[in-house]
Amino acid sequence: MISVIVPIYNSEKWLKQCINSVLKQKKIEFELLLIDDGSTDKSEEICNYFVRNDSRVHYFKKENGGVSQARNFGIEHSTGDWITFLDSDDYLEENILAEAEEKAVNNPSSMVVWNAAYIANDGKTISPDLYGKNICKEEIAAALIYEAYGSFFLGYFFRAVWGKFFNREIIIKNNIRFDESLYLGEDAKFLLQYIHYIDGVSILNKCGYNYRLQSQSAVHRYKKDLLEQSRRQLKMIKKESLIYPENEYINTAIVSFLWGSFNALVINEWLQKKKQLSFQEAILWYEENKYDFMMEKIKPEQMSKFLRLEMYASRILPLYFIARMSFAYSKRRYKRI
Repeated sequence: MISVIVPIYNSEKWLKQCINSVLKQKKIEFELLLIDDGSTDKSEEICNYFVRNDSRVHYFKKENGGVSQARNFGIEHSTGDWITFLDSDDYLEENILAEAEEKAVNNPSSMVVWNAAYIANDGKTISPDLYGKNICKEEIAAALIYEAYGSFFLGYFFRAVWGKFFNREIIIKNNIRFDESLYLGEDAKFLLQYIHYIDGVSILNKCGYNYRLQSQSAVHRYKKDLLEQSRRQLKMIKKESLIYPENEYINTAIVSFLWGSFNALVINEWLQKKKQLSFQEAILWYEENKYDFMMEKIKPEQMSKFLRLEMYASRILPLYFIARMSFAYSKRRYKRI
């Protein structure tokens, strides 16, 4: 049986579509766990309607504690052999769970991962095909630290916990839970811990998950503690990576993460709506981690082209200029989504 865990917080607009996308799944046995994290809109009313009409739906109401706490609550109340996560404003494609379960049963020591699309500005964009064979643990970990390129591609959303199948016994036995002190990188930490106990990934090259990118989502909001959250993420990444010492894949991913966080801090200052940008926190982030930014045992070809450009440009140009370059690129990219 499959346990589908859905954390909910004021999700009335898209919640029916989300729930129906699970109930329409065929040829599988599942339980749908709706974890209401203190909603104040009509989410509870919507959930209770489905509970009354389908015995597979289970509703839990709790005080607001964040998405990680809601997912942990779902794990503790799950009873299935497999766990998958679904956000309340997203939805599944038809029959994806049956196909994923079949692949999971045939590959019990692997984590099944499938493709996704993102929905923005009323348009739907499907991620390029996933590919790769015999992907080693270090490469998987690198892709979880930051998006990696090369002889494999596990999707733009591989760092997200949704779009995957997990063995519940592994999670329970090894006490793997979401870190409730993080609101950025909590998925990656969960996944980095989980892959310690599996042999690899099993790719289901089908678009089975639809991710709704909303203007009010965290990626579009100013975050006053983004620098501190970035520091916590980096500390977590280094701790979880200790089992891969002096590995070029991991080093490359860390350098990519550092530059990605630098860019996030640049755009975060813009979101604060300051009249004049100083990029103070981005520059401080670089200075704090300068040694890691300059790591030499890396594989540059596995970095994105822009991050690679930033890395090389920073060796000959002032950091403020790199921040301005990042701002111009990120602002244009940000507005496209």
